[in-house]
Amino acid sequence: MFRYLLLFISLILYSYNLQAAEAPVHFKIVPQQSRITFEATQAGAPVNGEFKLFSSDIYFSPNALAQSRATATIEMTSFAVDDEDARSILKDNNWFNITTFPQGLFESTSFKFLGGKQYEVFGNLTIKGHMEPISLTFILNEFSKDSASITGETILKRNSFNIGDKDTGSVKDDVKVSIIINAVAVK
Repeated sequence: MFRYLLLFISLILYSYNLQAAEAPVHFKIVPQQSRITFEATQAGAPVNGEFKLFSSDIYFSPNALAQSRATATIEMTSFAVDDEDARSILKDNNWFNITTFPQGLFESTSFKFLGGKQYEVFGNLTIKGHMEPISLTFILNEFSKDSASITGETILKRNSFNIGDKDTGSVKDDVKVSIIINAVAVK
């Protein structure tokens, strides 16, 4: 009996060491198959938009979350919205201020497994020179040593980044950000 217990413990430790030894895979996004969209609420109606240009550097493995990391650079000047009035207002210094702050930056600090295919990434987002901690929940739709695919979302508070008027009567503070990322391994 003691011998079987030792064998069982050895197998568990061996399995743990294999998982711990696995290194994250280095991925780059496929821009034509990836999106960052946002939805704000103005006067009770949704205003939808997206950032057309962004890049990221991702090191990820579900078996090596402690070593996983990601950065994303968002070209704020590449935004597009479905409302013509909002398009001109968002360029303004009070809103995105794209002349002074042409890029946003996300840098992960940690990843967490939530169960099934669901994960959460924590990190810092910098927009308009304001850095705030955020978390984003995502579904790992596909993962291999060659490619990965995720969908996720988070809610940002626009006032935390000094975007727009502080008054939230006309434009709500909550902005839903959704992502679709398709990536390939860097060879």
